[in-house]
Amino acid sequence: MTGAWMKEENKCMFKVWAPKNESIKLHIVHPVDKLVEMQKDKKGYFSVTINDINAGARYFYQTGPGKELPDLASHYQP
Repeated sequence: MTGAWMKEENKCMFKVWAPKNESIKLHIVHPVDKLVEMQKDKKGYFSVTINDINAGARYFYQTGPGKELPDLASHYQP
């Protein structure tokens, strides 16, 4: 599954499929600004688990310098 999934209270796993990318960063923009490197697996999925985050946090996937994309699997996109 791709998207953002709450694993426990205040803990969320983010996952996106981008087999052609060498790296992707998760850019959390609300409630705090944070940039986190994601880990790529052998099938081309990037993922990261973030602690101390609540449902409704706003984020983008950064695929390159100045290039941020919304999560197409997001449950909510304001």
